[in-house]
Amino acid sequence: MFVEINVHVPKEGMRDQALRALHDLARETKWEQGIRQVAVLEEGGGGLCFLAVWESRDAWQVSRRAKADADRNLDLAALEDSSQTLLLDEV
Repeated sequence: MFVEINVHVPKEGMRDQALRALHDLARETKWEQGIRQVAVLEEGGGGLCFLAVWESRDAWQVSRRAKADADRNLDLAALEDSSQTLLLDEV
């Protein structure tokens, strides 16, 4: 199992748009081969988290390469440029 967590901060006054963008990303991701679960969550400090649980790191890497062009079409303008990403392998 491999877990990807991205914590994003919505721009001022753009929380609804940020949520829509992350839910759009989740909808696209849930059809990827190797995905087990995908969710958009709220972090206690107001951040928005994109969580994806994959079968393996390899499945995630294949998906990332395949989706590089598609991700460019997502409108992420409602999110601050700075985000934190955690990539976790099962041990």
